[in-house]
Amino acid sequence: ESYVPTKKNRERRSLIRHRASLMRMRTETKNRIHAILDKHDLTYDYTDLFGKQGVEWLRNLQLPTPDHQILQSNLQILETLNAEIQNADIQIAKDAVTEEQAKLLMSMPGVDYYAAMILLSEIGDVKRFASPEKLASWVGLAPQVHQSGGTHWTGHITRKGSKRARWILTQCAQSARQHDPRMREFYKRIEQKHGSSKAVVAVARKMLAIMHVMLTRNEPYRGENRQLTEQKHKRLERIADIA
Repeated sequence: ESYVPTKKNRERRSLIRHRASLMRMRTETKNRIHAILDKHDLTYDYTDLFGKQGVEWLRNLQLPTPDHQILQSNLQILETLNAEIQNADIQIAKDAVTEEQAKLLMSMPGVDYYAAMILLSEIGDVKRFASPEKLASWVGLAPQVHQSGGTHWTGHITRKGSKRARWILTQCAQSARQHDPRMREFYKRIEQKHGSSKAVVAVARKMLAIMHVMLTRNEPYRGENRQLTEQKHKRLERIADIA
């Protein structure tokens, strides 16, 4: 049976994918600026070249034509993209403020409002997955199973399904292994045997399995850090109230 997302979910997914497209465009613009600096062997001492002081320095650079014009044009494009990304963030935050499932997912360390909204938009109705294993398989985090005669063995993850959900889950896993004692212990145990990359994937898969239970039962993360969750909720409300 083919799953058809609701109109609300399609609109949510479109906005989130639009933001992702803007982020890629911003990265490309920053890379073009770096290329101009490299061309002229220019160095800088700013921790963040694209922070307030760094951008001011870039604007005041005097370069030969046409590189000066190209640099200024890219800085203008960067300013526009930053504004558009902020607008998208505000709209996503406004949606998240009223989305109870997003708040449930945010009770898990490593999951902020943006990650929660990506996962909800990509997964849709979690109840269409009968088990956490089926959800992991759909996302592409389930290991491949090989069979030869009577022998079975597992390989790398399938990487099938939603690339966006898989990507954001690995980002969440990187954060959770630092802020969630449960996930940190699990990560270290896998890392000792199989290395860091496989440990991160294992954490992502474990988090997804827990998320399936949380969303199905409509309950927060049992290992919730209430103080951390409140901080995330306050940040969400701050962003949603900007406009």
